[in-house]
Amino acid sequence: MSRFTFIIPLTRATSEAVINGLQNHIFRHFGFWERIVSDNATYFTSKKFADFLFFNGIKHTLLPPYYPNPNMAERQIQNLKSALRSQCSDDHSKWANNLYLTQISLNSAYNETTKFTPAEIFLGHNLRTPLNFMWDIDDQQLNLPQTWTSALDNIHREHSNYAKHYNRKHAHITFSPGDQVYLKTYVLSDKQKKINHKLAPRYSGPFVIARLLSPVTYVIQDSNNANIFKTAHVSQLKLARAQR
Repeated sequence: MSRFTFIIPLTRATSEAVINGLQNHIFRHFGFWERIVSDNATYFTSKKFADFLFFNGIKHTLLPPYYPNPNMAERQIQNLKSALRSQCSDDHSKWANNLYLTQISLNSAYNETTKFTPAEIFLGHNLRTPLNFMWDIDDQQLNLPQTWTSALDNIHREHSNYAKHYNRKHAHITFSPGDQVYLKTYVLSDKQKKINHKLAPRYSGPFVIARLLSPVTYVIQDSNNANIFKTAHVSQLKLARAQR
């Protein structure tokens, strides 16, 4: 909800590096989280990472592959990339030098949806910067419960407005457990393997709807291999014919 961002540079994109980053930079200060939401990168889906989460009682939600829209971190990632491009335009090797300033900047930026800065929601006050000393700016202390309530109300209002706009342009599609569906494919062209994405099948399957994760996200089971489960967004699914 807060959009508060932690920027942790890693020398290697591995499960061990991610675990160390979480332990040393986040959990040691704020305790263990109840749930982690992530994409399907191998360092998030590995057995090592799954064991780490299980041992610490942390639930793990994987987002649908090839559908980054539900990922609340995606906007901050884009903002971070823009900031790094601006800071490192002359020397790309120095991208990690001022990450602490970039993190302060992102967490001090007013958010149009919540109507607060990430720091105000997460900490109850804005982060102090050199401008506070230069201009003698008062550090306003916020009532955190009231701030959270206001931010949630603003988020729900924004989501409701977005949903109304979206629903006017899109048909509402739902599936039920047991429905047979096909899953949209994302094939990349590969000259060496003689693969042309334009000629590849648009859907794979069939799969069976196993359960509902959210109003727009489903867990599907491979009809040919009951041990294979995938997470998919409703927009990536197509109902098999001869049903309903």
